[in-house]
Amino acid sequence: MAVQIVTQTPTLTAAAYGAWGQAIHNALSALGFVNTADTGQVNWTTVSGGANPAAGALVGYEVWRFADTLQSTRPIYFRVEYRTASTSAYGYLQFLFGTGSDGAGNLTGSATNTISMHGFNSGSVGGGTGDWRLSSDGSNLFALGAWGSVASRAGNQALLFSRTQNNDGTYNSDGWWWHNSDSSVLSSVGIYNAAGNAVSNTSTTNGGFAPLGNSTGSTLTSGADLYLAPLMVIVAGKVSPPSNVYACYPGDVADGATITISGHTFLAVTTTFSKTVVMNAANASDVTGKHLIKWE
Repeated sequence: MAVQIVTQTPTLTAAAYGAWGQAIHNALSALGFVNTADTGQVNWTTVSGGANPAAGALVGYEVWRFADTLQSTRPIYFRVEYRTASTSAYGYLQFLFGTGSDGAGNLTGSATNTISMHGFNSGSVGGGTGDWRLSSDGSNLFALGAWGSVASRAGNQALLFSRTQNNDGTYNSDGWWWHNSDSSVLSSVGIYNAAGNAVSNTSTTNGGFAPLGNSTGSTLTSGADLYLAPLMVIVAGKVSPPSNVYACYPGDVADGATITISGHTFLAVTTTFSKTVVMNAANASDVTGKHLIKWE
């Protein structure tokens, strides 16, 4: 895994927005993703030297692809849209994932719906700056928006995207999944098979996110011990337990704290996630808990 941190200030000046966009671009490149040659992509030098971005605007986009060993047979592309909020002075990102690109900035094949990531808004956190945090091992992408500090993530969305994995943690070509959530809205889950087609997330054959089991759907409470539950995905009847993300009770690890699990560093972030879509379908709902995301 590798980690990148990008600081964002709550401003829509051309220079500040251009610097932030360039920093996000550099971070994605440093994580090992490849910026494609699609036409129409944003030029950050032009943005920095131009007029201040308007509110509610698409400032520009970039198209990236994975570069791991599975890319040649199970390609994954994603489009990053750099936008401005409609009512507040900050920039934010939108992600779309798919299986190809048409060379003109549009994803081809099966593609996800748009996944928005909050930017830094001084009115929400009392001024100062915020930080975007991104990590990847080449076969996944984890991102935390910059709305607030890492120790105070209220309203701050987390994006988790990954290929499916074998029991030993290695990646396979069975499919891929994404999970987008924050501490104030319901979470979203998308699961895709080897052909890149979306499958149900409520089926015991294809789908299912199964973190903590709480039969009532109420907010989870902390216990004396640290309880860990891997976020699991089922594709074609095969369980893929991601080794890079766990769920835990919200009071067991402080927001922004890091802990060691099996020799690896994990970052604790309060989010909302689906608790038992398949294993306890009658009581499936969203609850507030913690994600522990591999962070090293």
